[in-house]
Amino acid sequence: VNTDPLMTYTVSLKVVKKDYRQFLNDAPQYAADPSVKILGGFEHLVKVGSVLNLTCVVTTPTSYNQMTRWLYNDRLVTPKTGVSLLSENTPHTSVSCLIIHRVQHRDAGSYVCAAGDMGHDMAVVGIIEELTPVKSFLTHHMLIPFIVLLSISSLIIVLGMVRSVARNSEEADSCS
Repeated sequence: VNTDPLMTYTVSLKVVKKDYRQFLNDAPQYAADPSVKILGGFEHLVKVGSVLNLTCVVTTPTSYNQMTRWLYNDRLVTPKTGVSLLSENTPHTSVSCLIIHRVQHRDAGSYVCAAGDMGHDMAVVGIIEELTPVKSFLTHHMLIPFIVLLSISSLIIVLGMVRSVARNSEEADSCS
């Protein structure tokens, strides 16, 4: 389940000799295999009203000049109110983010990150409703009867205490 998109960084280690003046770069140089990957796995569960951030990373050993496209249920996604598309390109990596600012039930479905002839990756988004314990116990149909029951119970307790105090004061009066 995706919570926050992960970020990747290429790291090259430099080993310092004891005299601290000469650096050695003995990290192997390699070309990454071409890939298209949506971070966070295949299934993403998101609460209604929260932000959905799908991040696609395209790696290629050659310069990548094609634009990454997003499809939602086989339809092209375009920026609009509440939907943002962000991208960042480096010589061998392209990162594209699809951000839905307030997720609704209609946003559930399959999302595809398509990188031209490099391939594609797919993620399925499911929308969940957040139920708080109070909401799950007291629905709006039960709220008024619950308040009435609570009021009547409180009134009975108060009347019982008044009766008990009155009875105790009568017994005290009869003893004197």
